Amino acid sequence: MGRNAYDVWPEAPDDVRFVEKTVRDKEEYYVKAMPYKWGKYNKYLDIRTSILEHQAGFMGAAVFFMDVTDTIAIQRELSERIEELSATLIPLKNKVALLPIYWVPGQSGLKLERTLKQVSEKTVKSLIIDLSTVRDPDSEFIESLKKAKQALELLGVEVLISGIRPELARKWVESETAYEDFKFINNVSTGLSRFID
Repeated sequence: MGRNAYDVWPEAPDDVRFVEKTVRDKEEYYVKAMPYKWGKYNKYLDIRTSILEHQAGFMGAAVFFMDVTDTIAIQRELSERIEELSATLIPLKNKVALLPIYWVPGQSGLKLERTLKQVSEKTVKSLIIDLSTVRDPDSEFIESLKKAKQALELLGVEVLISGIRPELARKWVESETAYEDFKFINNVSTGLSRFID
């Protein structure tokens, strides 16, 4: 349109001036899901710059935008559903309950406020936390599990961990989170036979 982009958006901070940076540094940039708010627009954009070259050499830069707002919304909805599943307490007999954990890489730790409330309301005395569906855990997950156990014990709840997969066992040992204070069982059936006749 014959106008400088930064004349149109003079408030654009330096960290989003990707075309300018590409021209200056002769380096292409890719930014995933950058928040974009301007006027009526409230979106997330994938931004990729490209160096333009010709036989004579460097000519300039181009920038490509992809609207990923709907994708981000779907990811957030799935994350919220997973977090809700991760807080679904299954009451059993004799004040024993089961908490199957559904967790995927990228999810931020465990949010167990709802579970703590349910445990207190249902006067649960023993809780089996099943981790058999947990794959590729990170240190944040392991640390959040430790904090969940501590919070449950403050409520007077005995915590048993079941379903540890080999990859989780390896990462747990490699992490700085102590595991000696946890009580582990092979599977949920083992825990149920311990508490329920």
